[in-house]
Amino acid sequence: MTLTQAQKQFLADAVIAGRASQVEFQVPASVTIAQAILESGWGAKHMGSANNYFGIKAQTRNGHVTWGSIATGFVTVPTREVINGHSVTVQANFRSYKSMTDSFRDHGAFLRNNSNYAAAFKTRDGIAFARAVAAGHYATDPHYADTLVRIIRQHNLLQHDSGAANADTARNGGTDVGTGTGADAGADAHSGMETNPGAEAGTHTGVDVDGRRDR
Repeated sequence: MTLTQAQKQFLADAVIAGRASQVEFQVPASVTIAQAILESGWGAKHMGSANNYFGIKAQTRNGHVTWGSIATGFVTVPTREVINGHSVTVQANFRSYKSMTDSFRDHGAFLRNNSNYAAAFKTRDGIAFARAVAAGHYATDPHYADTLVRIIRQHNLLQHDSGAANADTARNGGTDVGTGTGADAGADAHSGMETNPGAEAGTHTGVDVDGRRDR
């Protein structure tokens, strides 16, 4: 895949933010970068000034909207949800950030502090971590793990992870082969999940605090 200049710039910025998040929250940079590529369509869809690259939602508690300690507020945009077995479009609140860096930090905190992903932090490399995150129900798409792994390999993202185990994985092409049938890396669709993720498309789906993606 030949990257556009905009994609190259996004990747350079994402590497810096992903590495910083790994230091703070121990999420492999390769996984953070791959998810940002997939969730935001190479940074093209991050809800305008909200800088939300992962679709993490704000929460409503006792009638009050909360957004954690890293986000600075929230934006309300259309999202697709399944209610009583029917797919409907509703207005939902998504966290907003002052920068890409803070969006990446909140993604790291989100994974680190969610018991759904505890198994991921016991893995040895970015490939295994990505598969564990998918197994923790980050998304309902059955090919989500394969899609992340494809992005990681296609763009050699393991080189950005810290630790000898990841360096070895990068040289050997990954520890988990897997063929996968998900959407092509960098496409504007998650295979079978959604088209044009992002507020601009009016169909953005998001991740709630329980770690499950809305449908």
